[in-house]
Amino acid sequence: MVIKSVKISFALFVILSSYYSFFKNHNEDIGLEIPFAKIINGELKIIQDTTLLKEKLKENISFDKPIHFNSVEIVKQKTLGDLQEEYYFVLIRDNHSKVRIARWLNLIGDALYFNNKTNQNDSFEQTYLICVGKSDCYPEVFVFDNQRNWGCSKDPKCIIDPEKRDNLDCDTYKTILISELKY
Repeated sequence: MVIKSVKISFALFVILSSYYSFFKNHNEDIGLEIPFAKIINGELKIIQDTTLLKEKLKENISFDKPIHFNSVEIVKQKTLGDLQEEYYFVLIRDNHSKVRIARWLNLIGDALYFNNKTNQNDSFEQTYLICVGKSDCYPEVFVFDNQRNWGCSKDPKCIIDPEKRDNLDCDTYKTILISELKY
């Protein structure tokens, strides 16, 4: 009886260790550390200090006027273009200045992570999208030819046509904060 109990305990230990090792290594492979948010009972809950995120953005991104971010939220929506799939991003807003900043979040299990690992071929997940303009100037992700691209409108022409973008009253900027990256 004792041997059977030891075998079961050992088997559970091996299974749990393998599970932990897989997710730990998978998270490390894409530069993940601590989750930014979690899905708890179907609700998106931010579990990190958003004040630090807002301060970091103010310190590292130049704005024409003072910025006072009044909300940080997790948004779930569908990509546009060749592929319609659900994705998550963090959205930081200053409603007075009409500034919206977005960054992709990876869903692993029930946790949402930033990917801070550098990739010279594709920096999409490390990019902050900044949309400045009226209400329809809102972060969107387009998928064309298996490439994801940020845009600030549901119209894909805004990504490639500067004239179309100018007519929207929506300024679009993209940046990567080097201090966040892991090599």
